[in-house]
Amino acid sequence: CGLRSQITIPVTAGDYMVVVDGYSAGFLAYTVDITYAATLPTPDLAVTDMWYDGEAVWAEVSNLGDLSASSQSAHWFLNGVDVGYIYTPTLAPAAVDTIGLTGLVYGNVGAGEFTVSVELDFYDYMTELDEENNVGTIVVTIAEPDYVPAYNVYRDGAVIASDVAPIDFSFHGGYTDMDMTNGEEHCYTVTQILPDSSESVESNVACATPWGPVFGDFPFAEDFEALTIGGPLPAGWFVEELGTTDGPNWEIGDSVYFSLNSANYWHVQDHTIFAAIDDDGQGSGVYGDEILWTP
Repeated sequence: CGLRSQITIPVTAGDYMVVVDGYSAGFLAYTVDITYAATLPTPDLAVTDMWYDGEAVWAEVSNLGDLSASSQSAHWFLNGVDVGYIYTPTLAPAAVDTIGLTGLVYGNVGAGEFTVSVELDFYDYMTELDEENNVGTIVVTIAEPDYVPAYNVYRDGAVIASDVAPIDFSFHGGYTDMDMTNGEEHCYTVTQILPDSSESVESNVACATPWGPVFGDFPFAEDFEALTIGGPLPAGWFVEELGTTDGPNWEIGDSVYFSLNSANYWHVQDHTIFAAIDDDGQGSGVYGDEILWTP
């Protein structure tokens, strides 16, 4: 009898000479099995650096894999809100590119501390060596500017509003004048309060004459529920050519048909609204023509 032994030696790619030396004078038999495990080339997009230059956040995108990484959608987040996306370029192994989120200034987002993140391969279309390095995050602090303008509003040469604050971070002003007279022209100018608290020269003049709708009582009070198609309508109303697109059976008035037919949502149940629909019947599945008059 003899003893059988087995040994496993890890190897890498290359040429090897295998020698088995037996100490028995008897028959020597041996088997050599060489197994090679291969890993397919795989891309790996990664955020390897991020920085803020005062106007934009930039992200360095690297391909750490050993296969080209195709162009993929990268999404930007501002305080957790998806604010935009960009497609990364196709990167060969070890290649690097830079993508950015611009417009991070007081005029667009105001002052404060903002968390800016980017996620590469957002829809996870690529199989990568590392799926955890696709996200990069940086915290950006934007200070309020030393000077924020304010405005004075003049109507017909008199101040009607002072120190009006901007309506957005881009310093646009806004004011609504509610104390006006219909049919009377008013002329407006605006000045700006400067950094030294002085007042700028007046802007150009803008003039306008306000007007408003005139309301009156409708001279007729009619119940349209009782009308029939083809009959006279009061106050100059007329019956349009309704046609028979889907059939001749027109339903008229404030009926159960309308209250149950969700397609006629404009009909108010138990109100004096006249409505008509040309349909082959409730629930028929056939579209029809609808006409609505109100008293």
